Amino acid sequence: MSRIDLVVPFAEKDEVKALGARWDGVARVWYVPVGKDPALFDRWFPKVVEPDVKARNYYISQSSIPCGKCEGITRVHGFILSGSYKVSEWIEGEDDDDDGNIAWDEWTDRTVLLYVRGSPGNVIQHVKARQSPLIYG
Repeated sequence: MSRIDLVVPFAEKDEVKALGARWDGVARVWYVPVGKDPALFDRWFPKVVEPDVKARNYYISQSSIPCGKCEGITRVHGFILSGSYKVSEWIEGEDDDDDGNIAWDEWTDRTVLLYVRGSPGNVIQHVKARQSPLIYG
């Protein structure tokens, strides 16, 4: 079993550390090391977010803005969708079809997605691999 990354609010860092979690300074994330009982850390497991948009192809837009908390510069990303993609009906205000399944509509309009709640791991790795360094003017 590999390590499990956690979502830990700053105020709870001492609690997870006392339970045996470790800090990865490069990835900037707390994790359960191999050999520790993951059940001790259940409340900090990442929440699984179901996608509400599915696209085979996308473009990544990147910019930088002032951080609202520390006033430093932070990167922001958006996804540009062009061609065919699917959007869940939930976004449009209906949760499901008559059988209780999420209903998907096919869209072809160009759009930019911002405030993305969650993405599959391969998409996140794609974004991280293409980040350019911040340039201060």
